[in-house]
Amino acid sequence: MHARYPSGNTDHHAHEHAPLPPLNDADPFLVSSSTTIPPPTATEEQLQVLWRISRASGNVHRHAVPPSILGILLSQRLLMPYGPERVELTNLALELLINAYQGEEKPATGP
Repeated sequence: MHARYPSGNTDHHAHEHAPLPPLNDADPFLVSSSTTIPPPTATEEQLQVLWRISRASGNVHRHAVPPSILGILLSQRLLMPYGPERVELTNLALELLINAYQGEEKPATGP
């Protein structure tokens, strides 16, 4: 038996039984991007820009990125706005950089 509340609601758990709203498949924050679209690829020039941003604490003034590259990186969700006039790397960009680094030829070590 449920307690009676002053509001007259005898079932204080009613909100727990309400159906969940449908997820928006287009919202990149609710849906993993790797399951809906293939991961982005980047040209060597774009990777160099991402490397420079990563060395600058992960965010830079937007004018530090060439406009043609800025648009591409924003549309691929590799960069996102970070306060006024700044952009920062996204997790997707960090993953891309890690994969690019791991794929590079390592210098030979040993005798």
